[in-house]
Amino acid sequence: EVFSLSLKDFPNHPFALRRALNNQYRKEGVICQEEHEKERPAVSFCSNCDTFICQECVDHHKTRTFLKKHEIKPLKGVFEQGGKKEDFFKCPKHKENCKLYCHTCKEMICTVCRSMQPHHSHKVSYIDDKLGESNKTTLTQCLSSVRTQRKAIRSALQEVQDSKASLKQQSTNALEEIARMKEHLFSIVTARCDGLAAEVREAEDKGRRELEVQERTLKINLKKLD
Repeated sequence: EVFSLSLKDFPNHPFALRRALNNQYRKEGVICQEEHEKERPAVSFCSNCDTFICQECVDHHKTRTFLKKHEIKPLKGVFEQGGKKEDFFKCPKHKENCKLYCHTCKEMICTVCRSMQPHHSHKVSYIDDKLGESNKTTLTQCLSSVRTQRKAIRSALQEVQDSKASLKQQSTNALEEIARMKEHLFSIVTARCDGLAAEVREAEDKGRRELEVQERTLKINLKKLD
């Protein structure tokens, strides 16, 4: 089973998630999720590709027409909360700060939402470090799985590349052998044809000499009769 790490895979409480991501980033760093011969540190996040990318990949995005319109964010903007937390987590219904998380609906809510249906009877928690630590554990497990599968994929990729190189070498060897065989057979056929041509010319000369003798004899006999 192929595992893909995405910000979309986590519950919908981004403040706690970003806190966990930020802590994990500071502890271990983030590796570019694109394929490279060696691991490279990520410097940005592409929202369209949903992938952490290194500086080379950032430059690649800038030079390719179909990638130029992708939204590239620096890691600091992804892992750390930009602007005021209060402005970022305003309840769209009541314009209050979202300080609670509804486990049933899996969304952030404000205190007004908590007092109303349907959240009134739901399990609700304050957004605190416990929620962040929970996501940190999930993220750590995800990163471990990604590293394991990246290693397996790279190993499989190396096997495929080795097989391609082996196939190419076998093809080259076969073509060279065919060329040598062609040259050998051509020399045999050429020698045989030259031999047959020589035999034909020799037979022609012999026949011509015999006919010339008969021709002279007939002319002499004809002259005697005259």
